[in-house]
Amino acid sequence: LADPTARGAQRQAQLKRQLLLYRTDVMCLHGLDPEGTGEGLMTTLAEEGYRYTFARSATGEANSIFWDPGRFELAVRRDLGGADLAVDLRPLEDPQVVLKIVCIKPEVPTSDAPGILRGLLSHGVEADVEPGSDVTPTEGLASSSRLVVSADLSLLGGAQCADVVEELVGLSSVAVRILGEELQTPLVVHSEEGFQQPARAPASGFVRLHRPDGMFFGRGLEPLLALSGHTEPYLVTMPSEDVMQQFPACRIPILAAFDWRKGLASTGTEVSAQGD
Repeated sequence: LADPTARGAQRQAQLKRQLLLYRTDVMCLHGLDPEGTGEGLMTTLAEEGYRYTFARSATGEANSIFWDPGRFELAVRRDLGGADLAVDLRPLEDPQVVLKIVCIKPEVPTSDAPGILRGLLSHGVEADVEPGSDVTPTEGLASSSRLVVSADLSLLGGAQCADVVEELVGLSSVAVRILGEELQTPLVVHSEEGFQQPARAPASGFVRLHRPDGMFFGRGLEPLLALSGHTEPYLVTMPSEDVMQQFPACRIPILAAFDWRKGLASTGTEVSAQGD
């Protein structure tokens, strides 16, 4: 989403149409800087009524979270370091519930960087509490209840390597729970001419696939449905032009609906979430 070229602008226009088609309650958009190359997309979503917050790293990477204010109010915002961030959203129809949304791009844990969520789990992350909110910043993610994590795991080898991040071990994958496996998407690389194109296997010429992203959830939530992906034979034989048309963000959107009262009340309430 950070491509400033004309091709990038065209893909953002295509992405706008996809996002408005789904009309999700909460969106985590990895790589979107609403004050930079993503300003046009941000403006479109704001005109549709969405509110947002974002984080930007020292190197210019950014992540953004959008939500529908007709369904949620922002209670707490947390910076997790770099472009990673988290928000606590309170449903207007059930003010006693807090949904914790985390948007991250983890790196390989080391002794110097033990885990991207470690500080948040131990309440060690500074939080911005919205005026009038009675949510305290010490309400971290220790219980993992009503927690949704949208993770770009490309630096770890993909969603199948999520267990490398210790804090994700106790969470469940939406795609695995509903679809049986993480979603595949074409691997897009920069060509010698300077524009993006799908990578192809040298021998077969097939489009190379990967599973870079995952959506994970904790206790107190139950996924009701998820948007399925394409079959592998279809993806590997796609013409390059079709790949860039159908995957304007060079990723497949992960879209799911959750029941946030599963097992806690006799009736459930749904919320839709999307990661891209």
